[in-house]
Amino acid sequence: MNCTDLSYNILWDTIYGGAQFEQVFSVEKLDDGFSLFATSSSGISGNKTTASYGESDVWYFKINFDGEILGQYSYGGSLSEAVWDGFTLDDNIYIVSRSTSDISGNKTVSNFGVNDYWIVKINTLTGQIESQKGFGATNNEEGVRMISNLMGNIILVESATGNDGNKLEAGFNSYDLCLLELDQNLNLLNERVFGGGRYRKREYSYRT
Repeated sequence: MNCTDLSYNILWDTIYGGAQFEQVFSVEKLDDGFSLFATSSSGISGNKTTASYGESDVWYFKINFDGEILGQYSYGGSLSEAVWDGFTLDDNIYIVSRSTSDISGNKTVSNFGVNDYWIVKINTLTGQIESQKGFGATNNEEGVRMISNLMGNIILVESATGNDGNKLEAGFNSYDLCLLELDQNLNLLNERVFGGGRYRKREYSYRT
């Protein structure tokens, strides 16, 4: 990662990670630095100081404006978690990932199918999980983005299949767009499914 001035002169250039694979999926600017939401398959190595729970984990770390790591935490189970999105809302951190793990590591909710959405609420001071929920059906869930609305609730925009697990509304065919509205304690408030009746490629939503 590098930081430049407005003329694109490099101010600093720093590498973050361990001995295996890391990939940052979301970066958030804060008043005192940046939050980075990454997927990591490394254990303690390099400048990663948190142990691995499984094949890949959620790796959240915060840096100051000079690129120095201020704190870092890992979240996951015995199989694989891969970050989709993350942000800070009302002094808490919310992270959503794809999860294939059952209850293990610091994941305390079961999976409904092959891939589920796993959303965690993190205390910004301690990095500890305050609450967590899994959402999914027995088939796959893919490609989720997360925003907050004007009421301070959390909106997940996802691609999902099936109508079992804790997915309430029936789909129209393979991989429909599904919108979930959660409160800040991760309780489900609303669910809506959009799609057509013919088979098509997976429908994803990307934030611009």
